[in-house]
Amino acid sequence: MIEKIALITFGVYWVLVEVLKKKGVLERYSITSYGPILMIRTQKGMEALERLSRPKSFWRGFSSVGLVFMLFAMTLMLFLVFLMDYRVITSPPEPSPLTAPRNVLLLPGVNQFIPLWYGLIGLVITLIAHEFSHGVLCRVEGIKVRALGLLVALVPIGGFAEPDEEELNSAEKWKKIRVFTAGIMSNFLVALIFFAIFFSSLSFLAPVSSSEIVVYDAPQDLGIRGNMFLEEINGKRVMNIEELIEVLSEVKGGEEVNVKLVDREGEIEISTLLSSEGAKIMRVWDGTPAEKAGLKDGDVIISMNGERINNFADFYTFMKGSSPGEEVRIKLSDGREVVTVLEKHPKKDIGFLGVSVEMSVGPLKISTFSPSSLLKTLKSLPFSLNSLEGWFTLISLPFLAIGGFTSILTSYFLPSGIFSSHEILFFFILNSSFWIAWINFYAGLFNSLPAVPLDGGHVFKELLSSLFNSLGISNAKDLSSKFSSLITLYIFASFLLAILIPHISQWF
Repeated sequence: MIEKIALITFGVYWVLVEVLKKKGVLERYSITSYGPILMIRTQKGMEALERLSRPKSFWRGFSSVGLVFMLFAMTLMLFLVFLMDYRVITSPPEPSPLTAPRNVLLLPGVNQFIPLWYGLIGLVITLIAHEFSHGVLCRVEGIKVRALGLLVALVPIGGFAEPDEEELNSAEKWKKIRVFTAGIMSNFLVALIFFAIFFSSLSFLAPVSSSEIVVYDAPQDLGIRGNMFLEEINGKRVMNIEELIEVLSEVKGGEEVNVKLVDREGEIEISTLLSSEGAKIMRVWDGTPAEKAGLKDGDVIISMNGERINNFADFYTFMKGSSPGEEVRIKLSDGREVVTVLEKHPKKDIGFLGVSVEMSVGPLKISTFSPSSLLKTLKSLPFSLNSLEGWFTLISLPFLAIGGFTSILTSYFLPSGIFSSHEILFFFILNSSFWIAWINFYAGLFNSLPAVPLDGGHVFKELLSSLFNSLGISNAKDLSSKFSSLITLYIFASFLLAILIPHISQWF
């Protein structure tokens, strides 16, 4: 529904752009349109550009260092593109939010992983840093800047410093390269500054509870708020899944239990009845003993080999004691009884049925999540950047966070120390610094790809032309342009396939 509304809104916007273009309104205000994309130009900021460009040696050194970072990022991103192609071809992923077209672009309000307001703050700072740096280096190298501006396609999608194309194209090779690398270096520098603020702020973050059991759903009449932590059942500690299973194994169906829950606002104790309906199957995996036996999503297991299954804990206890090749009689709540033979578990030396069951305590639906572990992982991330795994984690951090990075922090943590009474300010600093850093970092990486019209594509073409010249190859410039075009086609085709392949099976 949201995508349909967005499509209709974009269509109306495009029609309006065409009407204003026909009537000459856009031209009157120095706005150029390329389909639905608007280039909005302005002369504001030009004086600041001139003042900033005066320490020329500093900016040339800054941009030259940027070339080193760009080449490292280019290599990393090309490796990721190759890896993406390999995985998409050998193990096509199923459709998911990660493969949705809307999440390819870093557009707040469109990309569901990026919060709107924090995303907009990050995007605006990214555009200003990137394009203003291009403009500064143009002036450093004596290249005229015609205008500064913004690219808009209903929402801002980019910014630009519009150089004199003739002067830029005729400039000496290293001058052009410094102009192209300046934007990327600025994005990496901004990312470094705000990542430093973010990781420093984590020292003021404290978990609401050390429990790893989270109640994510409950009947409204129980008065339980969302994202509460389960800490005790009948006065016994249940801070992790092992302790929970041990306690639940002692509780029979229909017995009354006292449950202690904790959240950001304190603790609440309730009394409820433990469900006696058994273990509810949430998913049956393809090609497993469960599927072959005829088990389906939604079935409720009430006994296995004559042993009563009151809850998910009884199910896991039974499976933990099972063996590969063991025959199991399963009785369901609807009266059906099936028999199947367990296979070997993929990771353990126990039996494998091939189902996931609902985790619950009576009417409380639960999941496992450890705020303490997450906080520890985040704090250690800067020290893991000496490995590719660390860089991959940093790149994909917003997509790995459960329920959205921002919501995790605000739901499961509280500020401490000097920020203990300034919660709103603390989370604004923490989250805005993260998104400013991450969007700048990701923009710098993406722009480093050797694909025209990205900055990395222009630098790649210039370096390739220089290499061909040094090897005495004739028509080096023309050959480098053709080779760059092939690399560009490959990269964008790879991204297109990564979007399309997960959905092809659905279309056919």
